[in-house]
Amino acid sequence: MVFPKNGERGFQELTITRFSKTEIQQYFKNYVNKGHSLHFDTDTYLQQIKKIPQLEDLISNPILLKITLITLPDLIKREATTALQINRINLYEEFLKTCKDFAAEMFKDNNKVVIEYNSNNPNWEPFLGNEDAKCYLLRFSMPLIRRRTEYWFLHKSIRDYLIAIKFLESFKSTKLDITFFYKQSFVSEPGVQQFVAEHIQQKMSDFKPKLLEFIESSKKVEHAQTASANAITILTLIGAQFKKLIDLNGSNISGADLNNRILNGLQMVKVKLNQVNFQNVKLRNANLLSSSLQDANFKCADLTSANLQNTLLQGANFQNTTLQNANLQNANLQNSTFQNANFQNADLRYAKLPSTSLRYANFKGANLSYVDFYDMNNSNGIFWLGQCYEYGIGVEENIDKAFIYYQQSADMGHVSGTFLVGYYYDEGIGVEKNEGEKQV
Repeated sequence: MVFPKNGERGFQELTITRFSKTEIQQYFKNYVNKGHSLHFDTDTYLQQIKKIPQLEDLISNPILLKITLITLPDLIKREATTALQINRINLYEEFLKTCKDFAAEMFKDNNKVVIEYNSNNPNWEPFLGNEDAKCYLLRFSMPLIRRRTEYWFLHKSIRDYLIAIKFLESFKSTKLDITFFYKQSFVSEPGVQQFVAEHIQQKMSDFKPKLLEFIESSKKVEHAQTASANAITILTLIGAQFKKLIDLNGSNISGADLNNRILNGLQMVKVKLNQVNFQNVKLRNANLLSSSLQDANFKCADLTSANLQNTLLQGANFQNTTLQNANLQNANLQNSTFQNANFQNADLRYAKLPSTSLRYANFKGANLSYVDFYDMNNSNGIFWLGQCYEYGIGVEENIDKAFIYYQQSADMGHVSGTFLVGYYYDEGIGVEKNEGEKQV
């Protein structure tokens, strides 16, 4: 945006003009004279460019000229025995290879977007130091912005793309268990996920066998969990149909990001799904029998008629979740969040449930026979359960059951429970009127 002296404001379009041959030669000389090249002198650069006709036109673009200066020596060295064909893709790919390790280290260090490099934080010396000539050139060539001691990429998408390339390189290794994909989770970074998914989708036949191998290996190898979670995150992101690909039963995909997926009818029996992000997922009629889903996020998910029998759901988030007609027999829901959850007509027999859940969720028509309200060892929990049955909070209104729980809380010394028991006897509510039992 420009601000002319007359006070008017407006946008000004800037264009990058092409370099002439004279300007290109001068740029080469300045680049070499300032010590930015470890391999070529000016004459060598010019000779090599003449050998590659298509390159002469490319380097008239100032941006590609800079990239060519950085990448050309390595490209020529690697392709010395073949007829070298260089295009923009070759140049950009070679250029970005110099940056991917730096981006990967940022990701490993708590997914940092901005890093600080100074004498008190020498961890970034291999990438940003001045002592080693190669290191200095690497810093000079990377698309970074610097402000005092802080460094970051020109745009976060550049960083995400480079990290994705690092993940994809894992598939070229013969030892998958030492690769970046195997050891580092990318489920916390949607931008990286998207780049990886787009690349894999283009060459699905090349990547699919190893992705499935990661998931299969998690059934027997505990430390394969990260790779397995990465694999299923990507496969679901590109819409893979698991019924036709792999048997997920018994696998370990804890920590995967499956938000906004449609997984209706999926079979996941005895699967480790701890801390999986199921937000907004469609899991209608899914079979999750005896699976572990501790600290899983089901916010706004649809689990209508899902089978969650014998599941471990401690700490799970069921905020705004639909669980109508779901089977939760013997499920452990300790310390879970239930705000606005819908358990209508669900089967919760023998489930372990906090009595306070009835305050926040809809249990109308649910089967709560033999439910273990584990917080009922205190008078407050028991009294609250009586309130739920008296006023139909989360359950069908039932005065008889309300009185039973008020009586239990009164026996434990709960003041309000004692008062209500006396009131019920006095008024004959839920019991035969008996002023002799009135407690004051």
